[in-house]
Amino acid sequence: MTLIQGELGEKWAKIRKGWSKVSSISACEWEGVVCSAGSNTIVEKLDLNGAGLAGTLSSELGLLNTLKVISMPQNVLSGSIPKAISDLPHLEIINLSENAITGSLPSFLSPSLKSVRLQHNFLTGSIANNIGYRHIQMTYINLNNNELSGAIPNSLEEMEDLEYLSLTENRITGTIPEILLYMNKMKFLYVNKNLLVGLIPFSFANSMSTLVELFLQNNMLSGTVPAALSELPNLELFYIAGNKLTGTIPDDICKMELNKSFFKDWDQKNGKPDYCNSVSCPVGSFSFEDIFPCKSCGVLLKNPYLGLIDPKSNCHELTQSYVLEQLRMEWNIASWNNALKEKINKNGNFVDSDWCSLEGITCNKSFEVVGIKLRGMDITGSIPNQIGFLETLATLDLSNNKITGFVPSDLRFAPLDSLDLGGNKLIGIVPPLLCLKSGVNGNGKDNRDCAHIACPVGSYSSTGWGTGTSKCSLCEFMGIHLGSTSCTNYDATILATSGVKTVGEYFRDTLAVLFITSVLLGFLFLLAQHLRVAVLRRSSCDDDGIIHPTEMEIHNVSDDTKALRLSVDPKLGGIGVNYAPIVRHEAELC
Repeated sequence: MTLIQGELGEKWAKIRKGWSKVSSISACEWEGVVCSAGSNTIVEKLDLNGAGLAGTLSSELGLLNTLKVISMPQNVLSGSIPKAISDLPHLEIINLSENAITGSLPSFLSPSLKSVRLQHNFLTGSIANNIGYRHIQMTYINLNNNELSGAIPNSLEEMEDLEYLSLTENRITGTIPEILLYMNKMKFLYVNKNLLVGLIPFSFANSMSTLVELFLQNNMLSGTVPAALSELPNLELFYIAGNKLTGTIPDDICKMELNKSFFKDWDQKNGKPDYCNSVSCPVGSFSFEDIFPCKSCGVLLKNPYLGLIDPKSNCHELTQSYVLEQLRMEWNIASWNNALKEKINKNGNFVDSDWCSLEGITCNKSFEVVGIKLRGMDITGSIPNQIGFLETLATLDLSNNKITGFVPSDLRFAPLDSLDLGGNKLIGIVPPLLCLKSGVNGNGKDNRDCAHIACPVGSYSSTGWGTGTSKCSLCEFMGIHLGSTSCTNYDATILATSGVKTVGEYFRDTLAVLFITSVLLGFLFLLAQHLRVAVLRRSSCDDDGIIHPTEMEIHNVSDDTKALRLSVDPKLGGIGVNYAPIVRHEAELC
C-alpha cells in the first residue's frame, strides 16, 4: 500500500479494485497485480500502465523479491528509483517511462533483466561501464529524453541478444563504439541529439547486420559518410543531418532509396526522386526539415557541411569579418568593444582593418588574420565553430581563461601550427580529426596524438597539452576538464567535495580488496583441501572399520619407499603397500 500517498492517492485507490484500505480481497486479485500461476501469495508482476498514479516509488516494493515485471509508464511518478527496487533479484522487465523520475540512472542487480524502458524522465548520471556484463540477456534498452551524460559503454557488446537501443536526446559524449556495429541482432539504434564526436565507424558496414533503423543526426560527428554502409542489407531509415560531415552522400547509399517516406507524395511527373537528399542535404544547401526538400544557400552564403547544422542561421557568410564578429559577440571582450564602440553604436559594418587593430589579433600586410592571442583575459563562453574558417589563422592562444564547452572539430580547417587551449574549463575529448591534423604543436612529427592538442580529462601539464618536455601526467584526482594545467585548484576542490576518489584512493582500495580476496581464496582453498582429504579418506574405509590409504596417499610416498614396501593387494587392483594400518572405529571416522 506504500504506492498510495496523500489525498490524491486515496482518491485513486477508491476506484481501483483491491487498493482501498478497507479492501479484504487477496493482493493477487488487485487491479494491476499479477501472481504466479497457482499461487495467491507470489507476486510476479505490477502492471499499472497509464493508471494516473501520483507519488514516489517506495523502497518497500523491494520486499516483493519475487517481482519479475514492473510496468508503470505514463503516470505521475516522481523522485528517484530506490536501490531496493533496482536490487530486485529476479527482475526481467522495468518500464517507468513517461513519468517525472529524477536522480541517477541506477545499476540493476538482476542478471535476468531483459528490458529497460525509462525514457522521458529526468534521469542523470551515466550508463554503468559494466552494464553489458551484468545483463547479458538484455534485448531492449530505451533511455531517450533524459539528462544522461558520459560515454556509451563498450561492454554492451556482451548483450548478444540486444535488438533495440535508444539514447536519443541526452548529453552522451565521446565517440560511437565500433562494438555496436558487430551486434548482429541489433535492429534499431538511435543515438541522435547527443554530443557525440568522431567518425561514423566503417564497421557499421557489416553484411551480417540486422540494422533496420540508424539515427545519428544532430551530434558533432565529423569526416565523411562511409560508402561501405551500403552493405547493410536491411537498412531502411538512416539520418545524419545536423553533424559536421563533409563530402557527399556516396552513390551506393543513394541507390538504397532510404527514408522513402519523404517522397510519399512525390509527383512522378517530376522524374525520379533524388534519394541522396533523403539522407542529407548537400554541402552549400539547407533545409528546415534537415533533409529533403533542400534549398541552395546562394552565391555569397555557405554551409560547409552536409545537412542543417545551425537552425537559427542555415547558411553562413563565412568571411573573415563575419567570423570575428561571432567571436566578439560570444566572448564580449571589453577592449574589443571599446575599440569598436563608435561603429557598434552606429550599427556600422566592420572592415578587416578594424579587426586587425584589436588587442590580441595579428594580421599580415593584406589584413588577413594570422594570429589570435588572448591568453589570460578572463574570457567566458564557448569557442565558436566559425573560428575554424579563418583561412590564414596560424596561431590561436586562448589559454588560461574561463572558456567552457567542447573543442570544435572545425578547428581542423584552419592552417594552425600553434594551438593553446590549456587552463580553461573545456569538457569532452579532442575531436579525432583534429587529433590527426599534422603540424599543430608538432603533431605528426614523431606521431599523431590528441595530447598534442590538449591533455585528456584526468591529466595535466604545465601548458595543458603534451609535447616535448611538457608531457601530460595523471592527476591524483580524476579530473573533469580537458587541457588542465594543474590538478590542485578548481578541479580538485570540486572533486574533493563531490565524493570522487583520487587515484591514490583507488589504488589503496584496490589493494585492500585484493588482500581480502586473497585471504578468502586462501581460506576456501584450505577448506576444499580439507574436505577433499576427508572424502578420500571416507572412500578408503573398509567394512572392517580400518582406514586404508588412498591412492593419493600411496602416490605421495617417495619412490624409494614405494620400492621397498609395494606388495600385492587385491584392494588396489593387484598393487598395494605394506603399511601399519591405523585402526579407528568406523562410526568415528568413516
